[in-house]
Amino acid sequence: MSNFSKIVVVTALAGLTACVPSKQFQELKEKNVAICNERDSIKSLNEDLTVQTTELEAKVEELNRKLEKEA
Repeated sequence: MSNFSKIVVVTALAGLTACVPSKQFQELKEKNVAICNERDSIKSLNEDLTVQTTELEAKVEELNRKLEKEA
């Protein structure tokens, strides 16, 4: 079970049992939203960096082929 799923389950259980004060519940809910936004931002950055890495690897291969032809 992912961390996000665990947070959702804990938050839902807390809301259903009403053992957590509403202020604390709201704080946890806001923290969960912030963490989800940060996760999405990191995923996007990771995708961008993966594309850049792939492009750079292709350029390195091309340059190595050129060097081998010249040698």
